[in-house]
Amino acid sequence: MAIEDDPLTEYLTEQEQIEMLKNWIKQYSLVILAGFALAAVAITGWRYCKHVRIKLSAMLCCYDEMILKRTQNEPAAVLVQTDKLFTHYAQTAYGQFAALMLGRAAVLNHDIAGASKQLNWVINNGKIASVRQIARLRLARYWLANKNG
Repeated sequence: MAIEDDPLTEYLTEQEQIEMLKNWIKQYSLVILAGFALAAVAITGWRYCKHVRIKLSAMLCCYDEMILKRTQNEPAAVLVQTDKLFTHYAQTAYGQFAALMLGRAAVLNHDIAGASKQLNWVINNGKIASVRQIARLRLARYWLANKNG
């Protein structure tokens, strides 16, 4: 039944129709606001998930490239990818792995101070206990080898 067909609206004055609209708004205002809030939360959550997925994809590509270059024995390319991982994703597990790799590269270049810097960063900032322990062991091994060498 359309509004034009409703016999009540024919006989209501403009003021009565405004009052009906105000009452309808009072009655359904919380539902309308909740709908808008739910839509805003859903859109924001979807955009956030998309952003995180893109960032994670970039991080994983960088890590894969680092591992590939290491297996292909290209130390310069490994350092580029490792530095990129450490710079942009330091607070992730991949950033910690990159710091370990930078420490390894420093040792191979006989730069014990550089290795110590990277491994101490992992020890102090790492979120994974086993990775921190690996860094402690490597640091101890490097210092013992340097002291005895």
